[in-house]
Amino acid sequence: MSHEPTREEIIKCLEEFLCTINANGGIILDDDGLTAPAGDPEWIDLGEVYMQACALLNTEPVYHQLCSTAAWESALTETGGPDFETAYARELREREDHD
Repeated sequence: MSHEPTREEIIKCLEEFLCTINANGGIILDDDGLTAPAGDPEWIDLGEVYMQACALLNTEPVYHQLCSTAAWESALTETGGPDFETAYARELREREDHD
């Protein structure tokens, strides 16, 4: 970069970062309270930076409809790729079984 970024440029960059994560399903919360992007549930540090950016911009995080990484990772393994509906349905069934 040839110049020091302005406050407005930094804010725009953070907003674009949030929009990118949100467009790919938002974030998920694991059993330890750590966050990760729904598009890559193993990338916890990216989820934590996302949460920091939300706090700095006073923006509510977008949580994916899945509540746990276990259901999400299971769906990824079984389908070979992201399958939000299958993972969500599985998690709902597991919750019903525990109730």
